[in-house]
Amino acid sequence: MIQFVIIFLVAAVTISGVAVAWPKFSSEPRPAPLVKVNDIVKGTPVGKNIASVMGISNETTAEPINVASVATSLKEKLVKAVGEKAQHIVVTQAVRQLASQFDTLPDGDKKQIQELICKPSTASASSE
Repeated sequence: MIQFVIIFLVAAVTISGVAVAWPKFSSEPRPAPLVKVNDIVKGTPVGKNIASVMGISNETTAEPINVASVATSLKEKLVKAVGEKAQHIVVTQAVRQLASQFDTLPDGDKKQIQELICKPSTASASSE
């Protein structure tokens, strides 16, 4: 019974949101059932809030969302974020691997590597 009520509420909110935001999703006129829902919802505080958030003050001036553009933008952001995360993981694993191999080196080799890594660069040494 509770599941039915939750599903009903989610469906009602979804249909109400789509009815109010229809001009943002399509340049086509609202279907008749959505017109009826919009007429009921648009006068409520929730309906006014949805219209305000979506930028629908006047349905004739509401500019539809370019779904392809939004999808492309989201895809580009996702690819960039995944690439950065993958790069971070690779660098972290490489550093861990090097650290574990460094610990197994003889002291002479460790000292030589430390001197190579910690050697001041020629550019910073000459500017000081």
